Amino acid sequence: MFDAVIGLRQQTVHPTDRPNLSLSDFVAPKDSEAQDHIGAFAVTAGIGLDKLVAEFDAAHDDDYNSIMAKAIADRFA
Repeated sequence: MFDAVIGLRQQTVHPTDRPNLSLSDFVAPKDSEAQDHIGAFAVTAGIGLDKLVAEFDAAHDDDYNSIMAKAIADRFA
């Protein structure tokens, strides 16, 4: 069980009668009888990128694909 779930609040400006919400606002309180769950995932990009870029640069002399591989990995991150 977690002691706290910390998350960012909405960053848009709301009227004073409407709060900026966070996902943690929807987690059941610790002292409640409700069974609550949290799901998460992680994504990585760029593993093996240096080797791929080196192959494009050396074997294929392919600047376009080298640049595109770097750009796509950067956008995924």
